[in-house]
Amino acid sequence: MHLLEIFEDFIEAVGKNNQRGGELTINSMHVIDDARQRDKMSAEFYNATRKEIELYTEKIEYLISSGSQSPAVMDRWALKIQRLDEKKRHYESLLKRELSDLDDQYGTLKFLAQELSARVNKIKLAKCA
Repeated sequence: MHLLEIFEDFIEAVGKNNQRGGELTINSMHVIDDARQRDKMSAEFYNATRKEIELYTEKIEYLISSGSQSPAVMDRWALKIQRLDEKKRHYESLLKRELSDLDDQYGTLKFLAQELSARVNKIKLAKCA
């Protein structure tokens, strides 16, 4: 695990000094439970989606500014945007569902913690009496 972290730091440093302009990343799937990996994967998802949005924006702006007269091309781009929107809604739905489940579990944990605190207080009061 320690060597993996050193390797990740190395790749990150190489990526920062990449003179070819491309992005260099590494993901360690078997340590996905690591906060660093979750942050990196989330950032990569958002970066990839932003790049996709930028590309689509450029293409649509070009079609509009060039006065494209091809319904087939315009329909294809409209369909791509629709699929991107569906992907976005899918991930939003997934995140909301996961957060809702997490809230339920957290609520249960808080209730148990309150019960534990009540027992601690009861034991302390009994010892003082």
